[in-house]
Amino acid sequence: MKHLLVLGAALGLLAACSSTSDTKPAAEAAPASAPAAVTEAPPTPEPVRPAAATARTPSRFSCTGSKLALTVTPSASTPATARIQFGTQTLTATQRPGTGAHYVGSKVDFWDKGSTASLTWQGKRYSCKHAR
Repeated sequence: MKHLLVLGAALGLLAACSSTSDTKPAAEAAPASAPAAVTEAPPTPEPVRPAAATARTPSRFSCTGSKLALTVTPSASTPATARIQFGTQTLTATQRPGTGAHYVGSKVDFWDKGSTASLTWQGKRYSCKHAR
């Protein structure tokens, strides 16, 4: 009996909220024996994070003529940038449009060419290979 009262009250509220004039009264909308439909709210979407906050996987290189480690970490920012760490120094470079993995900064020029890369660091040029 208690379930019928709750169902009747819910149907009455639904009928009262309807704004169209051709709707049926609550008693005619659904038989008393039909269970009320339960709908769930859609899940809340994940917040959108700014692209600049998303760093991609770093690539490590060894360069001829230097024992310093080279690590390049591209970002998903616009315009695309990369954090280029050579030894203990780090510089940021901006990707040149339409060049793929070619990044240029005030004291750095880095170009990833598949299994090899070229690096110009503060005026000195290095040939590099992906570290395994």
